[in-house]
Amino acid sequence: MSEKMPRLTFDEFEKPSYEVWREAAEKTLKGASFEKKLFTKTYEDITLKPVYNQDDIAELKNSENLPGFYPYLRGALAGGYRDESWKIVQEIPYKSPADFNKAAKNDLARGVDALCIILDENYGQHVNFINTLEEMETAFDGIDLINTPLSFRAGEKTSAVAALLKAYCDKNGIDSQNICGAFNIDPIADLATKGDINASVEEKAEEIKNLFDFCNANLPGFKVVGINTAPYFNAGSNSVQELGFAMATAADYLGNLVEAGLDINQIAPKFHFHMAIGPNYFMEIAKFRAARMLWSKIVKEFDGNEESAKTRILGMTNKVNKSDLDPYTNMLRATSEVFSAAVGGCTGICVSSFDENLRVPNDFSRRIARNTQLVIKEETHINELADPAGGSYFVEKLTAEVAEAAWNIFREIEKAGGMAKALNDGIPQGMIKEIVTKRRKNIATRKDTLLGTNKYSNITEEKVPSNNNVQEYNPEYKSTDLHINNMAEAVDAATKGVSIFDINSAMNKGKETVSAEALIPFKAFAMYSALRENADKYKAENGEFEKLYLACFGRLNQYKGRADFSYDFFNVGGFISEIGKDFADTNQAAKAFKESGSRVVVICSSDDVYPEVVPGFAKKVKEDNPDATIILAGYPTDYIDQFRNAGVDEFIHVRANNYEILSGLQKKLGIA
Repeated sequence: MSEKMPRLTFDEFEKPSYEVWREAAEKTLKGASFEKKLFTKTYEDITLKPVYNQDDIAELKNSENLPGFYPYLRGALAGGYRDESWKIVQEIPYKSPADFNKAAKNDLARGVDALCIILDENYGQHVNFINTLEEMETAFDGIDLINTPLSFRAGEKTSAVAALLKAYCDKNGIDSQNICGAFNIDPIADLATKGDINASVEEKAEEIKNLFDFCNANLPGFKVVGINTAPYFNAGSNSVQELGFAMATAADYLGNLVEAGLDINQIAPKFHFHMAIGPNYFMEIAKFRAARMLWSKIVKEFDGNEESAKTRILGMTNKVNKSDLDPYTNMLRATSEVFSAAVGGCTGICVSSFDENLRVPNDFSRRIARNTQLVIKEETHINELADPAGGSYFVEKLTAEVAEAAWNIFREIEKAGGMAKALNDGIPQGMIKEIVTKRRKNIATRKDTLLGTNKYSNITEEKVPSNNNVQEYNPEYKSTDLHINNMAEAVDAATKGVSIFDINSAMNKGKETVSAEALIPFKAFAMYSALRENADKYKAENGEFEKLYLACFGRLNQYKGRADFSYDFFNVGGFISEIGKDFADTNQAAKAFKESGSRVVVICSSDDVYPEVVPGFAKKVKEDNPDATIILAGYPTDYIDQFRNAGVDEFIHVRANNYEILSGLQKKLGIA
């Protein structure tokens, strides 16, 4: 009989210290700066280290908390997704109620859990037209609302929508006590998005209170307030700002409602958060975890109990990094974003269609959107973990840093008089503009990579057709001279067929309009879209894209790296490169360039080859064509002045401003 196997441990291995690891890492850097090479500063002004260990979380107060326990850093449920998986929420972006109905029934039968209905043009590329009782009956025909949560994004029309839904339930024999969803009222987000709201902050606070009272009596399964952070993130904010603004907004509403006499333990559970999912995978995980902790802290400050301090978060794929130049890459971006939201513990996730910037999404677009979530939910086994990120030294430390930074922003907003006052004074707008300036620079220099846009583009690929499958639906609504003073009268008007447009107008007659500087949506790809539009127009007029010539000197290993870099550098701006290889003679290379018919030549080789070939080649090119543009791939510091004097017009390298060089070249060549 064999001897019993000994218990295996790691005790025989020496545990390396951070200092030992750093010493080994510095050897591999061969003299390069350890901090510059291995530390990363994020847009949140948080420095990411190359390695984390137990020492990084030794002082953290909440790292030992378990899922389901206050302050809910690790989730509101003890079993995490094993107790309740996240809801797959889908936008059905069709104007016609009949088209909405057809698509909704299709998607609900194929894995979608809840429907997102957009009734305000400020919160979606495409808006649903479900504005009267008749239209709502068409839209919801055959849909089991008892088992289908509805998430409305109606902006200032939210109260009118609640009245319409109640009227629909009454007419169709549906017990409104048994349906659920969210109305997502958030007038501060409306103010930030549009630049004005149709009533004062005080009047909006009263409207929110009335909506709470109405829902408690008639639609108790609905969340009332949906703190919408997408306007801030989609305007270019960083994740910490987004989180800080969210908490400041929530505190504003809680303070007003408690002051109005409502019980914190009754109103807090009616709050939830609509948060954008950014592209920085670990940052977003930390953001969602920190959001739960900060919300619980705020509720506790209002004397709420631990049960009321739980929250629900709907993660929505962001619009900042979604490209219309290479829209299929948006599928990959959404996949990463969904995974970070799932690991971060979101209770619902909504994926926008990959082609929403170009057209009304079709059946395929919606299928990809929902299946992105279904694959992650069903095939990664993430549902089998209570807190997938828990215990990671990196994630726990990053979560603490995000929470602290967001709390500091929250306190700054509070000192300024609250979120509404801060918006009126331009404080959040100013914070976001600083980040946008950094983003633009990093995109232009390609420090931030947008695949298919500022790197690795395919300009010859057939474009996704724009405005395909647009279904027009333009019903006419009669403006009526109504006077509606409360929600009961709003329900009565909806029952009589009055549209939510008219109900909303009637409810806000005579109220003061409040204004602030509107947030401007930030599109990361916009500057490159302009370049490509110029190039496409040039091609349409001339039959082909502008052609550059790459003059490659020496052996393959001397020029290939810079030739590949140059090809991609100019291709993203709509230029096609012809490659001339293995030149040893400058006259031969100049002749080949002249025969190519190109107006621009890019010299590619290694720094040790350049002194031998650049002066003679540049001189010959300029003699043949003084208007030719000569660009050198690289930046040989000791020869810059000499090469410029020889005729080199521009240098391209990894730190060069790609956008500015391409824009200037297009103007010089008459493309722009």
